[in-house]
Amino acid sequence: LSGGFGSFYLGRGLAPSFMPGVLANPFAASTTVSPLLVHMYVPSAHWVTTVPADTVWPNQIVYTTPNIYGLKATLQYQLGEIPGDNGKKNVGGNLIYTKDALTLTAFYESAQIKNFPPISYSGTTKKDWMISGAYDFNVVKTYLSYGQSKADNNPSKAKTTQIGVSIPIFTSGKILGSFAETKRDVVDTSRKTLTVGYDYNFSKRTDVYAVAMSDKLTNTTTGNSFLVGIRHGF
Repeated sequence: LSGGFGSFYLGRGLAPSFMPGVLANPFAASTTVSPLLVHMYVPSAHWVTTVPADTVWPNQIVYTTPNIYGLKATLQYQLGEIPGDNGKKNVGGNLIYTKDALTLTAFYESAQIKNFPPISYSGTTKKDWMISGAYDFNVVKTYLSYGQSKADNNPSKAKTTQIGVSIPIFTSGKILGSFAETKRDVVDTSRKTLTVGYDYNFSKRTDVYAVAMSDKLTNTTTGNSFLVGIRHGF
């Protein structure tokens, strides 16, 4: 339902954190090679994600303001409806500003529900936020973001900083690079991830890419990944 007042959306849709995260790094929506999104969303045996409620929230109510001089604000409320959940829910929102070469974003989430199947109560309330900016100088586009995450049942905060660049080269190609570091203060551990790559667009819908990624957590060996591929959008 949309009009001059903005829009209301009901059902399954993006989490408050997702679009700000995508706009904040040169690898966009890739949860495979974007250091920022890997830290935010991809769990492993050695890693607890900084964003607890995944990239998509089902069963939610969303309101987005109209575009006001380049600024849009979104408020979101996810109903739990889990048997015996006693009113557990996720709430959050984001701000996205785009004007000429400048992009600014911010988000906040207070989450009690995990949206990784099966959907369930996480056992605590976890709050996370991030602010970010990007500026296109034509010869290079730069990215910078900073955020924090903390669960009510854990005294440790996770603090994430990310920087990135996108450099146009050879008309339709771009050199991409991004580095993210997340530090957990009380337990004194960190994760550092660096990704560099080259992306070439054959057309508006088809591109080829080559990417190298290095990932290091405290007290673990470094993981190195290399990817080549081709994508076609339908």
